Amino acid sequence: MYLPSKIGQKGDEVDKMKSANEEASPSGSSSGRSTKSSGVFPTFSVAAIPPRAAVSSLATRGIFDLSERPKEISCRNDDAFVAHGAYLLFNAIKRKLTESSYAKVVIGLSGGSTPLPIYSALRHLALASADHEPGRAATHLATAVPEFSEELQRDAKGSDSALDWTRVFFFLVDERYVHPTHADSNQRSIRKHLLGQPNGVACDQPGAECGGDVLPVPEKNLIFPDTSLPLEDCIVKYRSALLELLAATQQIDLVTLGLGPDGHIASIFPPLSEEDLKEQMNPNPIVLHTTTSRFAGFDRITVSLQLLCGAHQKVFFLKGDEKIRLWRDMQDDARSKSVAEFPALAVLQSGNVKVVAVPPLDVHEEHLQQQLRADRTFLSVVVLGASGDLAHKKTYPALFSLFCEGLLPPHFHIVGYARSKMTFDQFWEKISQKLKSLSSFFCRRASAIDLLASFKSHCSYLQGLYDRPADFANLGNHLKEVEGDAEQVGRVLYLALPPDVFLPSVKSYRQSCWNTKGWNRVVVEKPFGRDLKSSDKLSASLMALLREREIFRIDHYLGKEMSLSLTALRFANVAFMPLFHRDYVHSVRITFKEQSGTWRRGGYFDNYGIIRDVMQNHMIQLLTLVAMERPASLKDDDIRDEKVKVLKQMPPVS
Repeated sequence: MYLPSKIGQKGDEVDKMKSANEEASPSGSSSGRSTKSSGVFPTFSVAAIPPRAAVSSLATRGIFDLSERPKEISCRNDDAFVAHGAYLLFNAIKRKLTESSYAKVVIGLSGGSTPLPIYSALRHLALASADHEPGRAATHLATAVPEFSEELQRDAKGSDSALDWTRVFFFLVDERYVHPTHADSNQRSIRKHLLGQPNGVACDQPGAECGGDVLPVPEKNLIFPDTSLPLEDCIVKYRSALLELLAATQQIDLVTLGLGPDGHIASIFPPLSEEDLKEQMNPNPIVLHTTTSRFAGFDRITVSLQLLCGAHQKVFFLKGDEKIRLWRDMQDDARSKSVAEFPALAVLQSGNVKVVAVPPLDVHEEHLQQQLRADRTFLSVVVLGASGDLAHKKTYPALFSLFCEGLLPPHFHIVGYARSKMTFDQFWEKISQKLKSLSSFFCRRASAIDLLASFKSHCSYLQGLYDRPADFANLGNHLKEVEGDAEQVGRVLYLALPPDVFLPSVKSYRQSCWNTKGWNRVVVEKPFGRDLKSSDKLSASLMALLREREIFRIDHYLGKEMSLSLTALRFANVAFMPLFHRDYVHSVRITFKEQSGTWRRGGYFDNYGIIRDVMQNHMIQLLTLVAMERPASLKDDDIRDEKVKVLKQMPPVS
């Protein structure tokens, strides 16, 4: 697509636009994004694709067949939704500005009520990055996102310099044709929330009430429709201003979008006729007039669907059950969908889409949560070694995160059992510090304080020895007490212990605490013995007490994000996948760095040492993930088989 760079200057703008449209007539079409033509922004041409075809790239059975699925950020409360959205926008702007001292950022903003708190939080983040007093800036953010004030202070202290807002340009994705100071005006709302102009009036205009918390974006960098003009003149002027901006910047970096209850995005209202769709995907007009009788503001001004698809990054902000259901309906593969019905499908097809949503979007997670809510099984988790380092750093934070994500059943209890003599309050004080630090990193249903208090009510602590049956009898009575009259019970025994006490603990538990009202599981942590001989002996001893399906042998290191990302990095990244080959890799070094020392674990290390603690499990697992061939699938058995092939090629270490 070709767009002349001299459009929008004074003169007969309508004639110039017609001339520009003639020059910019597309020479061809294809079913995907194209930057081949010399234009100011990439195009997504769909001219040759029937909008109502049964099977095509625009009439799709859900979005699971997309070449690039949108990245979903599912949140559980409004604070998390606002914070994730604001950080996403802030980091996108920051990354582009730091590319070079000449880089410019072009952002298209949607209106409506959903993104306004996000825009406010973005302004507070921007003020924090420029503020020499992080505490004061944190107070700004605390107003909009209270639970992220600590993160803001840390970011503000670590910020090298303020962002150069003179290189950031904003335009409106759509606008209601009302006066700029009208209560329904999108630009008025954006001036108020994003720019910090309280009454929605530019600071250099009469009647402005600007304070010290204004985002320092020059007025000339705000490309808004002048809705004080007659409608046709307003559209022509806005189109000319946008074309002039795009000619100078060569790209739209990001657009924010919502999803209306009828499936509309921007002011593109379905169902679209074939003529409407053709006009929306025409790369020439870029700004169009639409109407709606369902929502406030009959006359609308919107950028075209083609322009939205051409943006480098598209971010959807979805809030509320109705919009989440609508988005899931787009993913439902029970029937074909078309862009005429869901204009958002064209945006999804264009790629590089992110979705920030509250409540959660994940269909599979929601299905699991429904199953958990419907399941009447009472879950009891017994953590042996609860006062130890592993339970404190890994086990309880993992259980807390499952609780925060709604992935524990409604009826559950966690019993900590250890030799350390302490009250439950002392035990909780020890483990809660780690849980508090986690609270800001999870999308949540409630505040961190409420979640911690609720999680605490599901926990208890007992002191006892691992080889004393009387102590385990006390544990068994305690479990019966917390489980009450539950008809179905599932019990999980988690051994956060050294291997030398695995067997006596399981024997005592099997004798006094075995569940007869449902299922039992025993989770065995690494290291599993001192060597092959002791490992085989321990395995045989456990098998004499348990069935194989009741035993889970785990390495918690495999749950780290870094470990989980290795498979995606190697086999799902088209840029890196061919490079992981002996012809291109000279050597691989795996370095394990840890700041903390033994931390009162001297007795454990005296018996097992650092090699058994991390090398023969954690680091060997990383080695196999780096060196293995592509597995047949991501199923456990297929990945295990490829890991075993790597280990068979390694000579024993003597």
